[in-house]
Amino acid sequence: MIYRKRLHRRPDPLILLMFFVIVGLCATISYQLIACTPVDHSEVAVQSPDAGSIGG
Repeated sequence: MIYRKRLHRRPDPLILLMFFVIVGLCATISYQLIACTPVDHSEVAVQSPDAGSIGG
């Protein structure tokens, strides 16, 4: 019988670090978008300038 070696390779620490950084970044950005976006869409329209002041 021929016994095969079992491959118990540990994941690369750099890949794990990059994975957790990307997941944390996505979580932070999504939280900021959810927390800072106004619920009422009319609030965004109030902040826009008058129609007469736009254009040249």
